[in-house]
Amino acid sequence: MAGQTARFERFAANMLYVLAKGHRIDQEQVEPFGVQLDEIYRNPFRKPEKEMTAEEIKKHVLDRLNALG
Repeated sequence: MAGQTARFERFAANMLYVLAKGHRIDQEQVEPFGVQLDEIYRNPFRKPEKEMTAEEIKKHVLDRLNALG
């Protein structure tokens, strides 16, 4: 968890530095904090979900059916 803590501390320090200089945080270039929190606290045992193309879905279903016999 030390890496995750360091990531949060680095994010917070960078944000405070930008605000202390009187600048605004550019929403277009900065990953939202909520997204970072989701990554930090995600379940490490759960495989990340990714979108599959129609062709990948068909192949997956056919592979599952073929495995059944």
